[in-house]
Amino acid sequence: MKYSFFFLIFLSFSSWGQQKFELSAEFRPRMEQRLGYRTLAPTDAKTAFFVSERFRLQSLYSTDLLKLYISLQDYRVWGNEEQVKNIGSIGLHEGWAELRLKPKNFLKLGRQEISYEDNRLLGNLDWVQQARSHDGVVYKYVSPKINFHLGSFFNQSAEQITGTVYKLNNYKSMSYAWYNQKLDSGRISLSYYAILDGLPNRDSIPKSYYRFTTGPNTSFKLDPITLNVGAYLQLGKTISNQSIMAFFTNIYAEYAHRKTFFGLGYDFLSGNNAKSTDQTEYKAFHTLYPTNHKYYGHMDYFLDIPNDTKQGGLQDIYARIQYKPNTKGLVGVDAHYFLLGNNVKSAVNPAQYLDPYLGVELDFFGSYKALDFMTINAGYSLMFASESMKEIKGGDNKRYNGWSFISLTLKPTLFQHIK
Repeated sequence: MKYSFFFLIFLSFSSWGQQKFELSAEFRPRMEQRLGYRTLAPTDAKTAFFVSERFRLQSLYSTDLLKLYISLQDYRVWGNEEQVKNIGSIGLHEGWAELRLKPKNFLKLGRQEISYEDNRLLGNLDWVQQARSHDGVVYKYVSPKINFHLGSFFNQSAEQITGTVYKLNNYKSMSYAWYNQKLDSGRISLSYYAILDGLPNRDSIPKSYYRFTTGPNTSFKLDPITLNVGAYLQLGKTISNQSIMAFFTNIYAEYAHRKTFFGLGYDFLSGNNAKSTDQTEYKAFHTLYPTNHKYYGHMDYFLDIPNDTKQGGLQDIYARIQYKPNTKGLVGVDAHYFLLGNNVKSAVNPAQYLDPYLGVELDFFGSYKALDFMTINAGYSLMFASESMKEIKGGDNKRYNGWSFISLTLKPTLFQHIK
């Protein structure tokens, strides 16, 4: 029945204005070497080596009043299935319909990626081969200077007869508002986020605990300098019914000189203070549903904040250099200096607290667009970790901890028809 609804919409609006149909694909195999990725490698560990791939088949039908989009996705590691066995693995990454209600008003329903600006709170996590999408509805007001989005999502694990018990590792519900305004011919961008997500306790008696995250994000383009500043406050309850009072601030400045870009940034995510006798409030900021791979090192030591710092928060002082010789190529290096955001008690000696210094990560990377539909990416990263990192993450901080990858991305348009 749900598909017949969209079919009727298609028939109703097919005669309105220009019609366009496009069929495209994405194929992204990625070869990786891991020894110290996500966590420090144990003393006697051997290097992991594998190839993963993502294949997507995407179709978009659009008219002046309607867009229908579907993205079928298969993710696999080469060799993860026995031969001569049929193990289904194709899933729906995106499947949505977008209706134009008025010239500047749109309604988007279905499974969709939610990604805004710098992806620090809401991102599609595209680096991960599976990526991230959400099931729900988003209202959009779109204009050249002002954009406003209002989204609502409610998750259920099956078609229930009674009750709303939800035991998947996901939020039960989420609503958000995003407002963006462009000033000074687009050189200044002012945004504000308000995100409310409900986390289920997964007990036989269901209950959701709500967390509220809000704050501004601003960017300034004053050639040759670009500046981005964000500040967010997090309130509400944890699933253990503890009151939340946490915050997150970030600042990044970039200077462009011809084909070279120099960047310097600082992120501070608050954490719990193990020295404090008052533990009534939970002060570790959670980054919600972001793309942390872009910001906290390519080795993904802090992909899950605050769990990856034992709720101690995080400070990241980082510098970046990128060189773009032409429109097709890019090489760069990021350097991260990681520290805890607050005091964390030592598990080895409970009478002591960890030194805040966690380590230094160096990320070397490059990309080359060989053809309009083909891009090659490669990277090599090293982690120089402290004893505090060893205690938090495990493994051996004295040995080599490195990671490298090379990937090929093909995005051809298979078919296009306009009438």
